[in-house]
Amino acid sequence: MIKIETVFFGTEGTCLTSTSAQHIANMAKELVKCNLRELEGMHFVEKQVTALGADKGNVLQKGTSKEELDSVKKKLVEIGEANSLIAWLREGIKAKNDYLNLIENMGKEEYCQLKGVDPESVKFDIPDEYEFLEENGFDYEPIYPERQTCDENQTVAEWSEEDRIKYFSLKDEYEAINMAIDRINDMMEELSNALDEPVNVSGDGDKALLYKKSPNIKLKDINDTLEYLTSKRQNINEGLHNFAARIKADISKKQQELNEAYEQEIKQYREYANAYHETTVKFRETIVPEIRNKEQIFMNELEHFRKLKSKEVGNLKIVIPNSLKEIFDKVSTLGK
Repeated sequence: MIKIETVFFGTEGTCLTSTSAQHIANMAKELVKCNLRELEGMHFVEKQVTALGADKGNVLQKGTSKEELDSVKKKLVEIGEANSLIAWLREGIKAKNDYLNLIENMGKEEYCQLKGVDPESVKFDIPDEYEFLEENGFDYEPIYPERQTCDENQTVAEWSEEDRIKYFSLKDEYEAINMAIDRINDMMEELSNALDEPVNVSGDGDKALLYKKSPNIKLKDINDTLEYLTSKRQNINEGLHNFAARIKADISKKQQELNEAYEQEIKQYREYANAYHETTVKFRETIVPEIRNKEQIFMNELEHFRKLKSKEVGNLKIVIPNSLKEIFDKVSTLGK
């Protein structure tokens, strides 16, 4: 709590500026010193020195007279009064200087105490931008939506277990039949070479070796197997074509749904982003400037108060109490 000593100041009776008060205090201090010197110079014994044969001697120490002794009480009272005047004037000067320092260094809290204002009402803290956005319903920054696509794996994953098993079984069987047909065709080429060249001789003379090749399966049986596998592959291929058409249709339908959802997300994003931007602009260009403007108005008011109050305090006069008026009058006439 601010405490200001106002007992020293007044406008009635004898009033002094700080400069005059300091001057009077210095003069009172000299009066005290003078009285103390006189008291210290008092002696109850007179000392003289006389040369042998001389009629008159020299006084080395003068003794105190009764009149001087009678003045001791008066001097002591005067010293006490003068010291009281000094203390009063110096405390008054200090109180005035403290008052000036208080005004010149006054902050918000001290000003509010003097004016009777709630300190909470002059707090100009700028809120956190993200907290402000959250309070206005914006929990996250706008994020541009990413377009989603659908492929075969995603589509098939949504089928029933039975359809998936059937589809993958057909694919595996189709690959196996292709492998078998390719292998039989390779073997047919080997058979054709054996029929064209059933015997082959390698080496000369006694070291000559005779190689014979003869089919161990009928060509008709091979052709029947190829015909069966080809027919089987054709049937599987038709099934795979049906699945492919289903996949294409499912992908098209799913992609259409994703595109529609994406368009909706874009719409929602734009609405959210626009509102988010407007709220951000409001915070930065309205809320923050308003707070800073209020703070500046208050600080201008505080500075104006400091200047006026400093001038007012600077003009304060230190009043001389009635109890010190007599000693003040005596001190103020010294040296005149």
